[in-house]
This record gives sequence, structure tokens and C-alpha cells, in this order.
Amino acid sequence: MDKLALNTTYSPKLNQVELQLFEASKSKTVLDLLKENESETVKTINQLVSSNLNSLGQKPKTANEISLIVIGLIEEIETYFKSLTMQELKLASNFGIRGEFGEFMGLNVITYHSFIKTFLNGEKRKDAILKQIKFQEEQNRIKSPTEIKQIEIEFWNNEQKRIIEYKKTGILKTDNYERLFKIYESAGKIELTNSEKWDYFDKAKVQFVKELKVNANESIRPKPLIEQIKRIETKQTTKIDDLQIADLACKMAIEDFYKKSI
Repeated sequence: MDKLALNTTYSPKLNQVELQLFEASKSKTVLDLLKENESETVKTINQLVSSNLNSLGQKPKTANEISLIVIGLIEEIETYFKSLTMQELKLASNFGIRGEFGEFMGLNVITYHSFIKTFLNGEKRKDAILKQIKFQEEQNRIKSPTEIKQIEIEFWNNEQKRIIEYKKTGILKTDNYERLFKIYESAGKIELTNSEKWDYFDKAKVQFVKELKVNANESIRPKPLIEQIKRIETKQTTKIDDLQIADLACKMAIEDFYKKSI
């Protein structure tokens, strides 16, 4: 798939955390996954609960304790959280066990219920979804020829300022490199073959992993970064991973264009 040629469908106002929250809200629900493959989905939830217990340093009191938590958790989802996605369940539990939803006494079905409820009602999640809805509404609104022309004039005027700033600092500042790349490509200012786009993507992947390793060495919580590095190196990337790499690839392509214009 030509990742650099993908249309940008996300609001440029979404930061990485908000993008992750929005993506999670649009993934498959737990109930849908149970219908598709119950045994595999139960296994996934079982692994999640086991991982959460290990992270907390808690050992199951009996061999069946995890199974009982999983069964109870699924019943809670079927009763109270029918629209909960698997990605949201993972985020809710990860945030919860790290104390982001307040203190709790041990990990059990009621604790998970509280984690999920707090997560779904969270302001960050609501803001992310609202930003995306507003963005989609604006994208779908039919603009007049006059509006379109004015938008184009303002953009290219601002782009000249951005290039001047880049000449001074060597730093490319924008909220969304992929979106900026697509504008240049649509205007015919940047023309790359699919092979050249893949070259940028491969270079970006190498650079992205290097940056992750540096950040992991400096972070007090390196585990998520190490897990992301492993996904990328074993070619088991998530959609978020690919988007981040593609964004960096677009940044590299734009910087090369800027350098040629200097």
C-alpha cells in the first residue's frame, strides 16, 4: 500500500494522544469480536487481564481467578458497555492500572467497570471525537469558488513565510506533515514515484526507530516505547505506528523540497 498517497482523514488539530483515542473509538467492538471469534477474543481479554495483574505485581489467588475476572468483565461489557471497542478496553485498563483514574483496591470486575466508565466519560476522549466531527463537517461543507480561491491564496502566502522560517532555523513547523505533503503533491510542486515514496517511508522507519530508542533510554517508562520498537522491527505495526512513520516520511520529503528551493 502506498502510505504516502493516503488521503489525510484526520483533523490536524488532533495531537498523538487524541488521535490514538479517536482511532480506538472507531475500531471493532468487543461484542463484534466475540461474535466473529469468541475463543480468540476471550484469549485476548485473558492476556490483557494477566498482563494487568503482572504490571501491578498481583498474583491470582487461584488458577481460576483470571478466568472468573474475564467472564465477569465480558458480562459487564454485554450489559453496560455494548459499544466498547477492544482498543478502548486496552486503553482504559492501561490508564486505570497506572492510577490515572484514581486509587483502587485490587483488580477485579468492579475495578474494570470503573476504569471503563471513567475512560468513556473522559474529557480527552470527548474532545478528540468532537474535534474530528467538526473537521469532517467542515470537510464535507461545500465551499464557494471565492472561498476556495481565498483559502489557496492565504495558504501559499503562509507557506512562503514557513519556507523563510525554515531557511533561518532549519526546523519545519507544522501540525501535520502528511497533510502539507498532500497539498504540495496535489499542486504538482512535489512529484514522486511510488518507488521514491517507499524509499522515504523506509528511511523514515529507520529514523523513527532511532528516535524511539533514544527516547526509551531517557524515559522513566520505557516499556511502551520498547514495545513499539519491537512492533516496527518485526513488521507487526499498528495503524498508529504506520501513520507516525508516514508523517515523518512526508516531513523528510517536504524538507528536501525546501532545501532545493533555497
